Amino acid sequence: MAEQITAVSPSVLKWARTSLGLKVHEVAEEMGKDQDVIERWEDGAESPTYAQLERLAYTVFKRPIAIFFLPEPPHEVDVRAEFRTYLGSGANKLDKDTLLAVRDARVRQLNLEEFHDSNTAVRSFLGSIHTLIKSNASIEATASAVRNMLGVTVLEISQAGNASASLDIWRSAVEAQAVFVFKRAFKQENVSGFCLRHDSFPLIYLNNKTSFTRQTFTLVHELCHLAFDVSGVCAIDLEYTTGLQLSDKKTEEYCDAFAAEVLVPRADFLRLQIDPANSDDLVSAAKHYRVSPAVISRKCYDLGLISYQALRELMALFFHDNWRTLSVSETKSGGDYYNTQLQYLSKRYLTEAHRKHARGQISDQAFAEYLGVKVSSLAGIEGRLLGRQSGL
Repeated sequence: MAEQITAVSPSVLKWARTSLGLKVHEVAEEMGKDQDVIERWEDGAESPTYAQLERLAYTVFKRPIAIFFLPEPPHEVDVRAEFRTYLGSGANKLDKDTLLAVRDARVRQLNLEEFHDSNTAVRSFLGSIHTLIKSNASIEATASAVRNMLGVTVLEISQAGNASASLDIWRSAVEAQAVFVFKRAFKQENVSGFCLRHDSFPLIYLNNKTSFTRQTFTLVHELCHLAFDVSGVCAIDLEYTTGLQLSDKKTEEYCDAFAAEVLVPRADFLRLQIDPANSDDLVSAAKHYRVSPAVISRKCYDLGLISYQALRELMALFFHDNWRTLSVSETKSGGDYYNTQLQYLSKRYLTEAHRKHARGQISDQAFAEYLGVKVSSLAGIEGRLLGRQSGL
């Protein structure tokens, strides 16, 4: 019989579980054990074997094994406090996969502190938006100023080849202002993305399972969160603000309205003279702005053209537009690995890390760790990156 590792800290075991929002029975299921076994580990009556601890650390909790020998849990930022404008409602939860994504984002920020040069531009950009919001400028004036700062026009977007190309335009514009934008395939369907504030290295994560139009809306919604200097979550469910404190609810509603106004300017939209009761008109306007019909519905509501009940009905009607239809290559093979990594990583993040690596300022191993890949994958990723930079 394998020997139990008595040096394992019961309090750290419990912390590792609760930090991912897992119940005891969920850990038991992943470990193939009875619930009372996990409970005995957490109260110190028994301890896991080394093999069991390895599985707990690397498979279930995604933590370094050494952390479980600490006398007490390490300090981490309280996720509930950090994402109060989403988690402030008892009905809203973040599952294990999303919490792991948040942990990944924090690691990215630590990496940037190590290899990135000073990043003062982002403070000026986000600070300018924050000043406009706090000055009680109209949302139209604020959104117009943001579009000017980003250098994106309605004409440019309307002429984009498709929603994917439009997303690339907005993403590049945001990254040009020193905000780092990553993608990830989230398992939690109601979450379309989140942002993580930082004085120098704010990040936005987009759910790549959602449609390109949904990702674009999420990108701008989370940009507004960062302008408020808060971390936030963008949820697909229209009712996710129910139960939030009034101030947090107002923040979320402003971020929604801000995103809709940046993507669909009021004055330009009114010139279209669409009929909100005609779904074909909504779809046509959505194609013009490269957004979803749900965003156009939201715009109609913001302008007082439809009731809240009508908005809910339209959101339900167009709900399927929140999700991507995968290509044949993605369905059968998962797509090209290297291209996927280039899509998921922030271009600004990748470019800066590659520049340091090319100059010999960071090792192969460090570069691979910064990208979250194996050293053996570096040549393929760098080859694709250089090919893109040269227009091949």
